[in-house]
Amino acid sequence: YTIVLLDDGVATPEGVYIGSDISKVVSAYGDIGSEQNVAIYTQGNTSITIGLRDGTVVSITYTAII
Repeated sequence: YTIVLLDDGVATPEGVYIGSDISKVVSAYGDIGSEQNVAIYTQGNTSITIGLRDGTVVSITYTAII
């Protein structure tokens, strides 16, 4: 299953939304690693992929493997 957030009207439970600054992502989820355009965080059978452009969130995708 996949859920894609397409606008800033919805935020993750941690408060990250399209348009959030990269510092908010790091505060909510931890270090993004060396990749500058995408951050992927996994917990259990769910992952969240956060697309970044110029330090700003441009996409959020949840993926669950059931």
